[in-house]
Amino acid sequence: MIFSETFKPIRGDLAIYQHIGGELVHGKIVGGEVINKIQDHNLIVDTASTLMAGRMAPGSITGGTDEAFAGSWFDTGLVCVALGVGILQDPNSPYDAITNPVDTANYDILNPPEPTLDENKLLGEIYRKRFTSWCFQAPDGSETDTVTNVLLLDTTFYENEACGPLSEIAIFGGDAEADWNNGAGKDSGLMFNKKVFPCVSKGNNHRISVRWKLTF
Repeated sequence: MIFSETFKPIRGDLAIYQHIGGELVHGKIVGGEVINKIQDHNLIVDTASTLMAGRMAPGSITGGTDEAFAGSWFDTGLVCVALGVGILQDPNSPYDAITNPVDTANYDILNPPEPTLDENKLLGEIYRKRFTSWCFQAPDGSETDTVTNVLLLDTTFYENEACGPLSEIAIFGGDAEADWNNGAGKDSGLMFNKKVFPCVSKGNNHRISVRWKLTF
């Protein structure tokens, strides 16, 4: 007898708002002016499976009797959103518009390469921030505190945050440092998903708000 498996894939829907003033409230910008909006799906990468397996573990220590199998597992799920600019002229140094800009000879900021399943970090992360708020979505589309299979994650990057020619975004979890902390949190944790988009020039006179909808 031949058995086959069926499964429900995880889906990620992303909305990025570039706006002057205002706040992201229930998935909409309230009290501000939206100057650009990007709405699309994302790619769930391979390391998402590792993160989910760690979160599904029934305890912080494995159940094996051999000490070799004992160890700490992830006690935190998704923790933050990271933004990036792509390949830098010096990938080992922080982004700087003058001294270390994007390497436009090897990276097209207007048509960035699509992410692949085996990627585990952004090409040029310049900022990350823990979620501003989160909740679940009820079957009728309303927001709820009751657990459902749809998770809504909101993050706003204010005027002095994540300034640069943005073209990539991702969610990180597990042992990720949730805050940028002057670059100390860069590339940390397990990447759950990734999305690229034509360059959005983030200045210090407006905000970027992100709503990520994850359906499990």
